Amino acid sequence: MASNTPNLNLLKKDPVTDGDDTFNIQTMLNDNWDKIDEAVGEVKEELQDLDIPPASLTQAGITQLSSAIDSPEEDKAATPKAVKVAVEAASAAQITANAANTAATAAQSKADQAFQAGNERKAEVVAALVALGVTASTNDSWDTLISKMATVIKATGNAAISDVLAGKTFSNVSASGLTGTMPNQGAKTITPGTANQTIAAGYHNGSGLVKGDPNLIADNLPKDKTIFGVTGVLERLTTTDKTAIATQITNKGVSASANDTPAQLATKIGQIPVSIKGSIHINFTSAKIPSSQNNRDEVIFTFPAGVSFVSFKPDSTSSFYLMRHEQWRSYFALKDKASNYAYIYNVSVGMYASYLARFTYALFPALGYTELSGGGAGWVLTDTLSDNTEVKFVFGAQLTASGTTYDLPADFGHINGTLYYA
Repeated sequence: MASNTPNLNLLKKDPVTDGDDTFNIQTMLNDNWDKIDEAVGEVKEELQDLDIPPASLTQAGITQLSSAIDSPEEDKAATPKAVKVAVEAASAAQITANAANTAATAAQSKADQAFQAGNERKAEVVAALVALGVTASTNDSWDTLISKMATVIKATGNAAISDVLAGKTFSNVSASGLTGTMPNQGAKTITPGTANQTIAAGYHNGSGLVKGDPNLIADNLPKDKTIFGVTGVLERLTTTDKTAIATQITNKGVSASANDTPAQLATKIGQIPVSIKGSIHINFTSAKIPSSQNNRDEVIFTFPAGVSFVSFKPDSTSSFYLMRHEQWRSYFALKDKASNYAYIYNVSVGMYASYLARFTYALFPALGYTELSGGGAGWVLTDTLSDNTEVKFVFGAQLTASGTTYDLPADFGHINGTLYYA
């Protein structure tokens, strides 16, 4: 069954129902072409009055074709050639991009591996810094860690644990955190003795010392004996030497003993006269002196003029004594012409019996020196004589109290021995 098109109303036949109809040129062709021509004419007229603007990004319109592939213009349309070039370039770029992506993937993998390794090394660096006492964290940047590593002082040296004070820690080129074992001796004081003394090994704080003695000088050490580098020059007499010297001095009429100092022995040697002018043995015992004679000297011996040395050697230890009696003072003395006295021995009022073994007296020059020895007391007299033209050895007595007086009995003064003079 025939039908018409919806727009131009063109006649159409149905091949199934109208297949046997005779083909009508007028209706099937001419009429239809006329309808088409009429419609085209109407469109042409409309198109002639139509004003189409240039195309832009915001409005449709007429656009110019362009084969450029690098133009920045936006009011042109690409030709197939441009599209082809662009597609080819895009394909090449895609290939390059794919290769770059593959390389980037590989690089990322390596970067990830490096990052992981970097984190592991960072943790190791942090652990090493902390072990050295430096505060560090994996949160620190590498720049921060590097600056901290720069503060670490590398251990050097060759000290062993025995070289470092016990309890003190140190490091050397081989290890760190070592602890010393050297004993702390502190301040040691060494007193020199007769044997060598070992100095204890270890640390000494500098306050220790080896004791010294101000007496360690040459003058105090025996001659030719060397002690700690000091050679002695002292020539000291032994007791045996002094005894022998004292005996010889005594035999020369000057009383001496091993108890004398070398200086005393030297003085006594000087008291030995070059030649003895004489000697006399005396045996004197004092007579009774009545109280009416209250100041009396009894001459025992008168020395020759010019005497300057007197020495007495008793016959026994009791050969020379004085005894006190009530108000009396008695004495033995040397008396010169001017009545100056050099008291050799005296007994004051109230004293008991005293005994004297020997005495030596240098008269001139007047040394004022008397040496007494024996069982009784003795002292150095400072009395001096001024004239040796007539020197007497006297026993004297003085009554020193008033009121009721008593006579001085006999035998209150006695001397028995040899008197030497020069």
